Amino acid sequence: MKKRFLAFVFLLFLQSLFSDGDDWPKWRGQKGNGTWEGPPIMKELPAGGLKKNWQLKVSPGYSGVTVADGLAYLMDKPKLHRKGEVERVLCINTEHGEVLWEYSYEVNYAKLDYGKGPRASVTVHEEKAYGLGAMGHAFCLDAKSGKLIWMRSLVK
Repeated sequence: MKKRFLAFVFLLFLQSLFSDGDDWPKWRGQKGNGTWEGPPIMKELPAGGLKKNWQLKVSPGYSGVTVADGLAYLMDKPKLHRKGEVERVLCINTEHGEVLWEYSYEVNYAKLDYGKGPRASVTVHEEKAYGLGAMGHAFCLDAKSGKLIWMRSLVK
């Protein structure tokens, strides 16, 4: 029952992100303080429940979802890839749920405790998407196309 409640709360949160309110372009929202100035959140659900607009299966990771200009961004770690381990960024159209682009790069989680995936949310600012992977890969992508602008290894 607890899992169902948590899933409901998460879906309600996602619905609020994709409504006509403010974008949520970085961790803790527009101002970085967890406030949201969109339409009020429903206090009671409709008798028939919430309508699911779309659904997308993603791989493990601890990235929060960020939203800017009708696009949602998140990071995950797909199962072993032909090249080995990778982390990736997904960009999703919030209206239809289609993946518009993905960007992935090789990682090695070898001795990382709790190595299920990236932990940071993508930050969107001035049409650029910034991210930080679990192994110290800092990067900047074009927010609309996913094209790599720069990448640095903070470990190196």
